[in-house]
Amino acid sequence: MIEPDTQALAIYDLMCSTSGDRPFSGNSVEELSRKIRDWQITNPALLILRESEPAVHVAFLERSYEWLKTNGQVRGSFRFCATLTDAIALSLQAYPQPVFRNSQGTEQAALCMSGKMCNSSGESVDLSVFDQVRLWHPLSTDPAELRRWRDLVYKNGVRQPFRQAFREFYEVTDAERETRLYSNRFAGILMRQHQLASLCREREWEYRLMGAHFDGSNVPTKRFDSWKIHAEFHVDLPSDRNPSLGDSALSEESGAGISLFVGSDQVRFYRELREVGVDEVPALVYSEIMRDVDLFTTVCAVGEDETWSDQGDRGMGVIVEEFDIHEVIAIISLRADMLSRMLPHTPIADRCKIVKSWLEVRGQLGTYRIHLGWGGAALIAEKAIRWLKIPQKVLAEVELNLKDLPIDLDYRVELALRKAYVLADDWKITSSELVRQLFPE
Repeated sequence: MIEPDTQALAIYDLMCSTSGDRPFSGNSVEELSRKIRDWQITNPALLILRESEPAVHVAFLERSYEWLKTNGQVRGSFRFCATLTDAIALSLQAYPQPVFRNSQGTEQAALCMSGKMCNSSGESVDLSVFDQVRLWHPLSTDPAELRRWRDLVYKNGVRQPFRQAFREFYEVTDAERETRLYSNRFAGILMRQHQLASLCREREWEYRLMGAHFDGSNVPTKRFDSWKIHAEFHVDLPSDRNPSLGDSALSEESGAGISLFVGSDQVRFYRELREVGVDEVPALVYSEIMRDVDLFTTVCAVGEDETWSDQGDRGMGVIVEEFDIHEVIAIISLRADMLSRMLPHTPIADRCKIVKSWLEVRGQLGTYRIHLGWGGAALIAEKAIRWLKIPQKVLAEVELNLKDLPIDLDYRVELALRKAYVLADDWKITSSELVRQLFPE
Protein backbone atom coordinates (compact mmCIF):
# COMPACT_ATOMS: atom_id res chain seq x y z
CA MET A 1 0.00 0.00 0.00
CA ILE A 2 1.36 3.43 -1.00
CA GLU A 3 1.89 5.78 1.94
CA PRO A 4 -0.50 8.79 2.13
CA ASP A 5 2.46 11.25 2.01
CA THR A 6 3.67 9.67 -1.22
CA GLN A 7 0.18 9.81 -2.74
CA ALA A 8 -0.23 13.46 -1.75
CA LEU A 9 3.11 14.37 -3.33
CA ALA A 10 2.18 12.51 -6.54
CA ILE A 11 -1.11 14.46 -6.73
CA TYR A 12 0.83 17.71 -6.26
CA ASP A 13 3.24 16.80 -9.08
CA LEU A 14 0.32 15.92 -11.36
CA MET A 15 -1.32 19.23 -10.49
CA CYS A 16 1.85 21.07 -11.52
CA SER A 17 1.77 19.46 -14.95
CA THR A 18 -1.98 19.71 -15.63
CA SER A 19 -2.89 23.23 -14.48
CA GLY A 20 -1.61 25.04 -17.57
CA ASP A 21 -4.91 24.80 -19.46
CA ARG A 22 -7.09 26.09 -16.62
CA PRO A 23 -9.61 28.61 -18.08
CA PHE A 24 -8.94 32.25 -17.21
CA SER A 25 -11.19 34.23 -19.56
CA GLY A 26 -14.79 34.29 -20.77
CA ASN A 27 -17.44 36.56 -22.25
CA SER A 28 -19.04 36.91 -18.79
CA VAL A 29 -18.47 35.99 -15.18
CA GLU A 30 -21.12 33.26 -15.52
CA GLU A 31 -19.40 31.78 -18.58
CA LEU A 32 -15.97 31.79 -16.92
CA SER A 33 -17.40 30.19 -13.77
CA ARG A 34 -19.02 27.46 -15.88
CA LYS A 35 -15.77 26.79 -17.75
CA ILE A 36 -13.84 26.53 -14.48
CA ARG A 37 -16.41 24.15 -12.96
CA ASP A 38 -16.26 21.90 -16.02
CA TRP A 39 -12.45 21.98 -15.95
CA GLN A 40 -12.36 21.14 -12.24
CA ILE A 41 -14.50 18.05 -12.84
CA THR A 42 -12.13 16.64 -15.48
CA ASN A 43 -8.73 17.73 -14.14
CA PRO A 44 -6.89 14.45 -13.35
CA ALA A 45 -5.17 15.75 -10.20
CA LEU A 46 -8.41 17.02 -8.66
CA LEU A 47 -10.20 13.87 -9.78
CA ILE A 48 -7.69 11.62 -8.00
CA LEU A 49 -7.72 13.80 -4.89
CA ARG A 50 -11.52 13.74 -4.83
CA GLU A 51 -11.51 9.92 -4.74
CA SER A 52 -8.66 9.59 -2.23
CA GLU A 53 -8.88 8.20 1.29
CA PRO A 54 -9.13 10.64 4.25
CA ALA A 55 -5.47 9.93 5.18
CA VAL A 56 -4.37 11.32 1.79
CA HIS A 57 -6.37 14.51 2.37
CA VAL A 58 -4.67 14.83 5.76
CA ALA A 59 -1.22 14.47 4.17
CA PHE A 60 -2.11 16.89 1.35
CA LEU A 61 -3.29 19.59 3.75
CA GLU A 62 -0.21 19.21 5.94
CA ARG A 63 1.96 20.16 2.92
CA SER A 64 -0.42 22.58 1.20
CA TYR A 65 0.59 25.70 3.16
CA GLU A 66 4.23 25.16 2.19
CA TRP A 67 3.31 24.56 -1.47
CA LEU A 68 1.05 27.59 -1.67
CA LYS A 69 3.62 29.85 -0.02
CA THR A 70 6.42 28.66 -2.34
CA ASN A 71 4.47 28.83 -5.60
CA GLY A 72 2.71 32.08 -4.71
CA GLN A 73 6.08 33.86 -5.06
CA VAL A 74 6.63 32.59 -8.63
CA ARG A 75 5.55 34.86 -11.49
CA GLY A 76 2.99 33.36 -13.87
CA SER A 77 1.88 30.68 -11.42
CA PHE A 78 -1.64 32.04 -10.92
CA ARG A 79 -3.27 29.09 -12.75
CA PHE A 80 -1.47 26.54 -10.60
CA CYS A 81 -2.13 28.49 -7.39
CA ALA A 82 -5.82 28.72 -8.26
CA THR A 83 -5.90 24.93 -8.77
CA LEU A 84 -4.01 24.37 -5.53
CA THR A 85 -6.57 26.54 -3.75
CA ASP A 86 -9.34 24.40 -5.28
CA ALA A 87 -7.55 21.29 -3.99
CA ILE A 88 -7.21 22.74 -0.48
CA ALA A 89 -10.95 23.53 -0.42
CA LEU A 90 -11.69 20.01 -1.67
CA SER A 91 -9.55 18.41 1.05
CA LEU A 92 -11.05 20.61 3.76
CA GLN A 93 -14.51 19.37 2.78
CA ALA A 94 -13.43 15.71 2.67
CA TYR A 95 -11.01 16.07 5.57
CA PRO A 96 -11.85 14.68 8.97
CA GLN A 97 -12.32 17.49 11.47
CA PRO A 98 -8.98 19.39 11.65
CA VAL A 99 -7.20 21.49 14.26
CA PHE A 100 -5.24 24.51 12.99
CA ARG A 101 -2.18 25.86 14.81
CA ASN A 102 0.00 28.97 14.46
CA SER A 103 3.63 29.65 15.38
CA GLN A 104 2.60 30.95 18.84
CA GLY A 105 0.98 27.61 19.70
CA THR A 106 -2.63 28.82 19.44
CA GLU A 107 -4.95 26.07 18.20
CA GLN A 108 -8.42 26.21 16.71
CA ALA A 109 -10.58 23.23 15.73
CA ALA A 110 -12.79 23.78 12.71
CA LEU A 111 -15.18 21.98 10.39
CA CYS A 112 -16.08 22.78 6.78
CA MET A 113 -19.77 23.64 6.38
CA SER A 114 -21.41 25.43 3.46
CA GLY A 115 -18.02 26.24 1.96
CA LYS A 116 -16.50 27.85 5.07
CA MET A 117 -14.57 26.66 8.11
CA CYS A 118 -16.56 26.98 11.34
CA ASN A 119 -15.84 26.55 15.04
CA SER A 120 -18.03 24.52 17.42
CA SER A 121 -20.47 27.41 17.71
CA GLY A 122 -20.93 27.59 13.92
CA GLU A 123 -18.96 30.84 13.60
CA SER A 124 -16.57 31.38 10.69
CA VAL A 125 -12.84 30.86 11.38
CA ASP A 126 -10.08 32.93 9.75
CA LEU A 127 -7.46 30.41 8.60
CA SER A 128 -4.94 33.02 7.41
CA VAL A 129 -3.36 33.22 10.88
CA PHE A 130 -2.57 29.48 11.00
CA ASP A 131 0.21 27.54 9.27
CA GLN A 132 -0.14 23.97 10.62
CA VAL A 133 -2.92 21.40 10.74
CA ARG A 134 -3.51 18.13 12.58
CA LEU A 135 -6.33 15.69 13.16
CA TRP A 136 -8.91 16.50 15.85
CA HIS A 137 -9.71 13.90 18.51
CA PRO A 138 -12.38 14.14 21.26
CA LEU A 139 -9.68 13.66 23.91
CA SER A 140 -8.18 17.00 22.87
CA THR A 141 -11.17 19.05 23.99
CA ASP A 142 -13.25 19.69 27.10
CA PRO A 143 -16.72 18.12 27.64
CA ALA A 144 -18.62 21.36 26.94
CA GLU A 145 -16.96 21.91 23.55
CA LEU A 146 -17.32 18.21 22.70
CA ARG A 147 -21.05 18.53 23.28
CA ARG A 148 -21.18 21.62 21.02
CA TRP A 149 -19.36 19.73 18.25
CA ARG A 150 -21.80 16.82 18.51
CA ASP A 151 -24.77 19.20 18.36
CA LEU A 152 -23.29 21.02 15.36
CA VAL A 153 -22.51 17.83 13.43
CA TYR A 154 -25.91 16.29 14.13
CA LYS A 155 -28.09 19.38 13.53
CA ASN A 156 -26.36 20.19 10.24
CA GLY A 157 -26.38 16.61 8.97
CA VAL A 158 -22.59 16.49 8.61
CA ARG A 159 -21.47 12.94 7.84
CA GLN A 160 -17.79 12.76 8.76
CA PRO A 161 -15.47 10.44 6.75
CA PHE A 162 -15.00 8.50 9.98
CA ARG A 163 -16.38 9.05 13.48
CA GLN A 164 -14.83 11.99 15.31
CA ALA A 165 -17.48 14.01 17.13
CA PHE A 166 -19.21 10.76 18.15
CA ARG A 167 -16.01 8.73 18.52
CA GLU A 168 -15.60 6.44 21.53
CA PHE A 169 -12.60 7.27 23.71
CA TYR A 170 -11.01 5.41 26.59
CA GLU A 171 -9.00 6.64 29.57
CA VAL A 172 -6.75 4.81 32.03
CA THR A 173 -8.71 3.40 34.97
CA ASP A 174 -7.76 3.05 38.64
CA ALA A 175 -7.65 -0.74 38.21
CA GLU A 176 -5.11 -0.34 35.40
CA ARG A 177 -2.99 1.96 37.55
CA GLU A 178 -2.89 -0.86 40.09
CA THR A 179 -1.81 -3.49 37.57
CA ARG A 180 0.51 -0.77 36.22
CA LEU A 181 2.15 -2.62 33.33
CA TYR A 182 -0.94 -4.10 31.74
CA SER A 183 -4.70 -3.87 31.38
CA ASN A 184 -7.22 -6.64 32.05
CA ARG A 185 -10.14 -4.48 30.94
CA PHE A 186 -11.13 -6.80 28.08
CA ALA A 187 -9.64 -10.06 29.40
CA GLY A 188 -11.53 -13.31 29.84
CA ILE A 189 -13.57 -13.28 26.60
CA LEU A 190 -13.72 -16.35 24.36
CA MET A 191 -13.42 -15.32 20.70
CA ARG A 192 -13.66 -16.85 17.23
CA GLN A 193 -10.06 -16.86 16.04
CA HIS A 194 -10.65 -16.55 12.28
CA GLN A 195 -12.92 -13.56 12.80
CA LEU A 196 -10.34 -12.01 15.12
CA ALA A 197 -7.61 -12.46 12.49
CA SER A 198 -9.81 -10.82 9.85
CA LEU A 199 -10.52 -7.81 12.09
CA CYS A 200 -6.81 -7.52 12.96
CA ARG A 201 -5.96 -7.20 9.27
CA GLU A 202 -8.71 -4.61 8.79
CA ARG A 203 -7.48 -2.56 11.77
CA GLU A 204 -3.79 -2.93 10.75
CA TRP A 205 -2.72 -5.26 13.57
CA GLU A 206 -0.11 -7.96 12.99
CA TYR A 207 -1.43 -11.44 13.77
CA ARG A 208 -1.15 -14.99 12.41
CA LEU A 209 -3.64 -17.77 13.01
CA MET A 210 -2.37 -20.38 15.45
CA GLY A 211 -3.12 -23.92 16.55
CA ALA A 212 -2.28 -26.18 19.47
CA HIS A 213 0.56 -27.82 17.52
CA PHE A 214 2.18 -24.79 15.83
CA ASP A 215 2.54 -21.01 16.23
CA GLY A 216 0.93 -21.34 19.63
CA SER A 217 2.15 -18.02 21.00
CA ASN A 218 1.22 -15.40 18.43
CA VAL A 219 0.33 -12.00 19.87
CA PRO A 220 -1.81 -9.43 18.00
CA THR A 221 0.43 -6.36 17.74
CA LYS A 222 -0.12 -2.81 16.52
CA ARG A 223 2.69 -0.33 15.93
CA PHE A 224 2.69 3.45 16.12
CA ASP A 225 6.01 4.24 14.47
CA SER A 226 5.76 8.00 14.90
CA TRP A 227 5.37 7.46 18.66
CA LYS A 228 7.94 4.61 18.73
CA ILE A 229 5.33 2.58 20.60
CA HIS A 230 3.69 -0.75 19.96
CA ALA A 231 0.84 -2.50 21.78
CA GLU A 232 0.31 -6.21 22.34
CA PHE A 233 -3.09 -7.84 22.93
CA HIS A 234 -2.35 -11.26 24.42
CA VAL A 235 -4.58 -14.17 23.43
CA ASP A 236 -4.34 -17.83 24.44
CA LEU A 237 -5.70 -21.17 23.30
CA PRO A 238 -8.18 -22.45 25.93
CA SER A 239 -6.26 -25.74 26.19
CA ASP A 240 -3.06 -23.83 27.07
CA ARG A 241 -4.79 -22.38 30.12
CA ASN A 242 -6.49 -25.61 31.09
CA PRO A 243 -5.06 -28.86 29.60
CA SER A 244 -8.23 -30.73 30.53
CA LEU A 245 -10.01 -28.83 27.71
CA GLY A 246 -7.82 -30.52 25.09
CA ASP A 247 -10.63 -32.87 24.05
CA SER A 248 -13.50 -30.40 24.49
CA ALA A 249 -15.37 -28.34 21.89
CA LEU A 250 -13.28 -25.31 22.91
CA SER A 251 -10.22 -27.00 21.39
CA GLU A 252 -11.93 -27.72 18.07
CA GLU A 253 -9.69 -27.18 15.02
CA SER A 254 -10.18 -26.51 11.35
CA GLY A 255 -9.00 -28.97 8.72
CA ALA A 256 -5.70 -27.07 8.58
CA GLY A 257 -5.15 -27.50 12.31
CA ILE A 258 -6.12 -23.93 13.21
CA SER A 259 -7.84 -23.55 16.59
CA LEU A 260 -11.34 -22.13 16.18
CA PHE A 261 -11.32 -20.28 19.51
CA VAL A 262 -8.91 -18.13 21.52
CA GLY A 263 -9.33 -16.34 24.84
CA SER A 264 -8.56 -12.66 25.42
CA ASP A 265 -6.03 -11.58 28.02
CA GLN A 266 -3.78 -8.62 28.84
CA VAL A 267 -3.00 -5.53 26.79
CA ARG A 268 0.60 -4.31 27.16
CA PHE A 269 2.57 -1.38 25.75
CA TYR A 270 6.23 -1.07 24.70
CA ARG A 271 8.40 1.90 23.72
CA GLU A 272 11.54 0.95 21.79
CA LEU A 273 11.36 -2.62 23.19
CA ARG A 274 11.02 -1.40 26.80
CA GLU A 275 7.75 -2.18 28.55
CA VAL A 276 5.97 0.94 29.81
CA GLY A 277 3.15 1.46 32.30
CA VAL A 278 -0.33 2.13 30.96
CA ASP A 279 -0.36 5.63 32.47
CA GLU A 280 2.88 6.45 30.58
CA VAL A 281 1.25 5.77 27.21
CA PRO A 282 0.10 8.89 25.29
CA ALA A 283 -3.63 9.29 25.92
CA LEU A 284 -4.54 9.18 22.22
CA VAL A 285 -2.53 5.99 21.59
CA TYR A 286 -4.02 4.29 24.64
CA SER A 287 -7.56 5.26 23.62
CA GLU A 288 -7.25 4.04 20.03
CA ILE A 289 -5.72 0.72 21.12
CA MET A 290 -8.50 0.10 23.64
CA ARG A 291 -11.08 1.07 21.02
CA ASP A 292 -9.75 -1.68 18.74
CA VAL A 293 -9.58 -4.27 21.53
CA ASP A 294 -13.15 -3.41 22.55
CA LEU A 295 -14.19 -4.01 18.94
CA PHE A 296 -12.33 -7.35 18.80
CA THR A 297 -13.81 -8.71 22.03
CA THR A 298 -17.32 -7.55 21.11
CA VAL A 299 -17.59 -8.66 17.49
CA CYS A 300 -15.68 -11.94 17.88
CA ALA A 301 -17.08 -12.93 21.27
CA VAL A 302 -18.55 -16.36 21.88
CA GLY A 303 -18.97 -15.79 25.63
CA GLU A 304 -17.04 -15.49 28.87
CA ASP A 305 -13.88 -17.58 29.08
CA GLU A 306 -14.20 -19.56 32.31
CA THR A 307 -10.57 -20.71 32.02
CA TRP A 308 -9.23 -17.16 32.34
CA SER A 309 -7.40 -15.82 35.37
CA ASP A 310 -4.99 -12.93 35.76
CA GLN A 311 -1.73 -14.02 34.09
CA GLY A 312 0.50 -12.39 36.66
CA ASP A 313 3.59 -14.19 35.36
CA ARG A 314 3.49 -11.91 32.33
CA GLY A 315 4.04 -8.94 34.58
CA MET A 316 3.36 -7.65 38.06
CA GLY A 317 -0.11 -6.60 39.11
CA VAL A 318 -3.35 -7.55 40.78
CA ILE A 319 -6.38 -9.30 39.43
CA VAL A 320 -9.40 -7.29 38.31
CA GLU A 321 -12.23 -9.49 39.48
CA GLU A 322 -15.28 -7.63 38.23
CA PHE A 323 -16.40 -4.98 35.77
CA ASP A 324 -16.72 -1.48 37.27
CA ILE A 325 -19.32 0.59 35.41
CA HIS A 326 -17.72 3.83 36.61
CA GLU A 327 -14.58 3.05 34.62
CA VAL A 328 -16.45 3.37 31.31
CA ILE A 329 -18.86 6.18 32.14
CA ALA A 330 -17.67 8.19 29.12
CA ILE A 331 -18.48 5.30 26.76
CA ILE A 332 -21.94 4.82 28.27
CA SER A 333 -22.58 8.57 28.09
CA LEU A 334 -21.63 8.59 24.39
CA ARG A 335 -23.90 5.64 23.58
CA ALA A 336 -26.77 7.22 25.52
CA ASP A 337 -26.23 10.46 23.57
CA MET A 338 -26.25 8.64 20.22
CA LEU A 339 -29.38 6.65 21.06
CA SER A 340 -31.24 9.70 22.37
CA ARG A 341 -30.64 11.41 19.01
CA MET A 342 -31.57 8.39 16.87
CA LEU A 343 -34.55 6.91 18.70
CA PRO A 344 -36.99 9.75 17.75
CA HIS A 345 -36.46 8.72 14.11
CA THR A 346 -37.45 5.08 14.70
CA PRO A 347 -40.89 3.43 14.85
CA ILE A 348 -40.22 2.25 18.42
CA ALA A 349 -39.48 5.73 19.83
CA ASP A 350 -42.64 5.84 21.98
CA ARG A 351 -41.67 2.56 23.66
CA CYS A 352 -38.05 3.41 24.54
CA LYS A 353 -36.28 5.71 26.98
CA ILE A 354 -32.79 6.12 28.41
CA VAL A 355 -32.62 5.36 32.14
CA LYS A 356 -29.12 6.02 33.53
CA SER A 357 -26.90 3.32 31.97
CA TRP A 358 -29.81 1.40 30.41
CA LEU A 359 -32.03 1.58 27.35
CA GLU A 360 -35.48 0.70 28.69
CA VAL A 361 -37.92 -0.89 26.25
CA ARG A 362 -41.63 -1.37 26.89
CA GLY A 363 -43.11 -4.37 25.07
CA GLN A 364 -46.62 -5.78 25.26
CA LEU A 365 -45.46 -8.77 27.34
CA GLY A 366 -43.14 -6.93 29.69
CA THR A 367 -40.54 -4.24 30.25
CA TYR A 368 -36.90 -4.80 29.30
CA ARG A 369 -33.57 -3.13 29.89
CA ILE A 370 -30.49 -3.21 27.68
CA HIS A 371 -27.20 -2.27 29.32
CA LEU A 372 -25.31 0.42 27.39
CA GLY A 373 -21.94 -0.75 28.72
CA TRP A 374 -21.82 -4.36 27.58
CA GLY A 375 -25.11 -4.84 25.75
CA GLY A 376 -26.82 -7.41 28.00
CA ALA A 377 -30.63 -7.54 27.76
CA ALA A 378 -32.92 -8.42 30.65
CA LEU A 379 -36.62 -8.84 31.36
CA ILE A 380 -37.67 -6.87 34.45
CA ALA A 381 -39.73 -9.49 36.26
CA GLU A 382 -41.69 -8.96 39.48
CA LYS A 383 -39.20 -10.68 41.76
CA ALA A 384 -35.91 -10.46 39.84
CA ILE A 385 -34.15 -9.49 36.64
CA ARG A 386 -34.15 -12.31 34.10
CA TRP A 387 -31.24 -12.09 31.65
CA LEU A 388 -31.99 -12.95 28.03
CA LYS A 389 -29.85 -14.39 25.26
CA ILE A 390 -31.34 -13.17 22.00
CA PRO A 391 -30.27 -15.47 19.11
CA GLN A 392 -28.00 -13.87 16.53
CA LYS A 393 -30.35 -14.96 13.73
CA VAL A 394 -33.18 -12.96 15.31
CA LEU A 395 -31.01 -9.84 15.58
CA ALA A 396 -29.74 -10.18 12.00
CA GLU A 397 -33.32 -10.12 10.69
CA VAL A 398 -33.97 -6.65 12.15
CA GLU A 399 -34.11 -3.97 9.42
CA LEU A 400 -32.50 -0.68 10.47
CA ASN A 401 -33.09 2.24 8.13
CA LEU A 402 -30.93 5.04 9.54
CA LYS A 403 -28.98 6.01 6.42
CA ASP A 404 -30.30 9.58 6.51
CA LEU A 405 -28.86 10.23 9.98
CA PRO A 406 -25.30 11.65 10.16
CA ILE A 407 -24.14 9.17 12.83
CA ASP A 408 -22.36 5.91 12.04
CA LEU A 409 -23.22 3.40 14.76
CA ASP A 410 -20.55 1.51 16.62
CA TYR A 411 -21.13 -2.23 16.95
CA ARG A 412 -22.56 -2.13 20.48
CA VAL A 413 -24.97 0.76 19.80
CA GLU A 414 -26.27 -1.07 16.73
CA LEU A 415 -26.58 -4.26 18.78
CA ALA A 416 -28.55 -2.44 21.50
CA LEU A 417 -30.84 -0.91 18.89
CA ARG A 418 -31.48 -4.29 17.24
CA LYS A 419 -32.35 -5.81 20.62
CA ALA A 420 -34.70 -2.91 21.30
CA TYR A 421 -36.55 -3.53 18.01
CA VAL A 422 -36.99 -7.21 18.90
CA LEU A 423 -38.18 -6.59 22.46
CA ALA A 424 -40.47 -3.67 21.60
CA ASP A 425 -42.43 -6.11 19.42
CA ASP A 426 -42.12 -9.01 21.86
CA TRP A 427 -45.57 -10.31 20.94
CA LYS A 428 -44.28 -10.98 17.40
CA ILE A 429 -41.31 -13.13 18.51
CA THR A 430 -41.37 -16.56 16.85
CA SER A 431 -37.95 -17.87 17.97
CA SER A 432 -38.69 -20.88 20.22
CA GLU A 433 -35.35 -20.34 21.99
CA LEU A 434 -36.26 -16.77 22.97
CA VAL A 435 -39.90 -17.62 23.78
CA ARG A 436 -38.71 -20.24 26.29
CA GLN A 437 -36.65 -17.56 28.03
CA LEU A 438 -39.60 -15.17 28.21
CA PHE A 439 -41.97 -17.87 29.48
CA PRO A 440 -39.92 -20.42 31.43
CA GLU A 441 -41.72 -23.50 32.66
